[in-house]
Amino acid sequence: MWYFFHSEGLVQREEVKMIMPAHKTVLFMILTQSALFVSGCGSGSGVSTSLSLEVEESGGENPDTQPQFIWDTADPESQGIDPEILEQAYEYAFDERFNTQSLLIIRGGKIVKEKYAGISPTMVEGLMELFSEVVGWGTSLSKADWEDRYLDRDQTSLATSWSTAKSVVSTLIGIAISEGYISSVDQPASDFLPAWVGTDKEGQVTIRDILTMKSGLRCPDGSNGGYIYYDEDQLGVAINRELISSGSENSEDPTRPWVYCNSDSMLLGEIVRNATGYSAYEFGDRFLFSILGMQADWWRDPLDNYLTYCCIDATSRDFGRFGLLWLNRGVWQGRNLLPAEFVDQALTQADIAFDQEDLGYGFQWYIQSLFKDEEIEVQQLSYGTKGFHMNNIWLFPGLDMVVVRNSLYNRVLEAVDDTVRIGDLDALFRGEDVDVNVHGTLAPYNGMFIRGEFYPYNMKEGFASLQESRLIRMILESVQ
Repeated sequence: MWYFFHSEGLVQREEVKMIMPAHKTVLFMILTQSALFVSGCGSGSGVSTSLSLEVEESGGENPDTQPQFIWDTADPESQGIDPEILEQAYEYAFDERFNTQSLLIIRGGKIVKEKYAGISPTMVEGLMELFSEVVGWGTSLSKADWEDRYLDRDQTSLATSWSTAKSVVSTLIGIAISEGYISSVDQPASDFLPAWVGTDKEGQVTIRDILTMKSGLRCPDGSNGGYIYYDEDQLGVAINRELISSGSENSEDPTRPWVYCNSDSMLLGEIVRNATGYSAYEFGDRFLFSILGMQADWWRDPLDNYLTYCCIDATSRDFGRFGLLWLNRGVWQGRNLLPAEFVDQALTQADIAFDQEDLGYGFQWYIQSLFKDEEIEVQQLSYGTKGFHMNNIWLFPGLDMVVVRNSLYNRVLEAVDDTVRIGDLDALFRGEDVDVNVHGTLAPYNGMFIRGEFYPYNMKEGFASLQESRLIRMILESVQ
């Protein structure tokens, strides 16, 4: 049995192949490859989107008749993009050492370029060489095993969100406000978290505080916002944290610090559930995913709590749909899903993220206007998501452009057709033969962390890591 470790979660097992997910958005069927290229017409949203308005009768939870979205495609030149410069950006992104599964660029609502790739033979050789020297979870994998998991990828292949899901649950909060389930982001979170009533947290933390990562609650130990991924009751961990900064007017320091914490985002899912009566997935499927025509499979912990800080599986095109919704400021095919005020606040910097002066944070969204690539600086306002292993979405409102990048992904489900994170991960890390349900991505560099140690592999051309600023700079330079 083999697995590899990463800092937000886990990874792969040899006996099981990728299987179809359990939860389907019931309104829309997965389109065939040919249908995905059918052209459409404009959305009327105020941003050029060229969306199709072909209508189907709804058959899912949402009883409304929804217009079906079908992607339109266009040559880069027709959208004001230099194809040769753009190709250089793609060559960089798909350097075999970077494990890029997909790179999708949308401008004017049309896909102007997309590419998908599986693992390269030299990366397989490098991984096999690594595990011939380091006894670990990949020791028993053969060349065929690696290829079976990672070789073939196309537009129907699932990717995973990691922390990009934080922006999705933020969207659900906005929709809940629009639908009247929540009065505003300034409503106390304790109104929807019964366990806080009668404690020092009652009335002291607003939904806005949680959205902006300024809850004042102690974050669990571990990088990337705490290792709650390893807990059986991840919601319980998030709810039962100590309030260490009241933020009240009587406090010596009424301003709470910005602390990136997965547990804060986990609370947002519970707020949605208690406000609406739907789980985060059910509410999302009814009011977001089915409307976008987006397949979305959301992982849960063993107690059936949706992991709203991470872990949505979808195609790169589906992540592009979500990005396009926000590029259009919450309007989808003429329908307002989000209040304009919420969108404005969500994309307004509430604090600096990670002590980086050029990186702001709103409602689970990043705000960035400067991309530095060595001595080159490119200025362009962007809003974005940042998922582990660069599973990111970038929005450029001034260019009417969305960029989606995903890392090579595979998932292992011991319980057939179920996306529940189960299993004793500590035992797994010790190398024991244990059953787990896990999901994971290959890093955007030719190296791997095993038991806290970093091991480079495929070093024939040296170690290299995909640089976000360089990739974005190259893409922006292609826009005329």
